[in-house]
Amino acid sequence: VGDKVLQALRESGGYLPLGDKSSAQEIKARLGVSKSAYKQAIGRLYKRELISIEPFAIRLQPGVAATLAQNAT
Repeated sequence: VGDKVLQALRESGGYLPLGDKSSAQEIKARLGVSKSAYKQAIGRLYKRELISIEPFAIRLQPGVAATLAQNAT
């Protein structure tokens, strides 16, 4: 699930309008995963300091997008 979140963030320019307060339906429609799985994944990404979490969105931390792009090649 974490990989899906990171891919969605890369594809959307580092900002994803899904956060802790987003509905389960929004999360399922965008990523195809449950809200519980999404929250666990963003918690792990946050602990790794890859993202910041807002009430209704998540963002890649500065510099992370470039690192992820390098690792993808």
